Amino acid sequence: MRPNDFGSAMKGPRLILGGGGAAVLGGVSVLHLYWAAGGRRGQHAGIPTSDGRALMAPSTAATVAVAAVLATACGLYVGATARWEPRWVYSIGTTGAAAVLAARAIGDRRYIGFLKRSRDSAFARRDTYLYSPLCAVLAVAGAAVAA
Repeated sequence: MRPNDFGSAMKGPRLILGGGGAAVLGGVSVLHLYWAAGGRRGQHAGIPTSDGRALMAPSTAATVAVAAVLATACGLYVGATARWEPRWVYSIGTTGAAAVLAARAIGDRRYIGFLKRSRDSAFARRDTYLYSPLCAVLAVAGAAVAA
């Protein structure tokens, strides 16, 4: 393989990682917009609890802000995957999004992430088996397409 053929050899995995990551980020962004618009389905599944009480009550504005950040990350993943210009913007932005997702996967050492101590709530179980692994996979995907 010639050195300049490397990019074409990575096209398939890059498209799968970047496109898949962007699709998931976009979907989760839409879910947050649904919650911000008053949707209730699944809302309790995304809030950490302790002793049966929610640890936070995000406002509509905060939920919209999270949706906007997720949509921005989606756009960055698409741009990095498609190698839009200026490439450095999408590369740095996707690297930043991947770092935030990796930090979310690792957690706060109390209620969220792989290092959480609280493991007895429904949220904690979902976080262990779904949310944290998903964040870790999205972080790896972002790092791969940003390179």
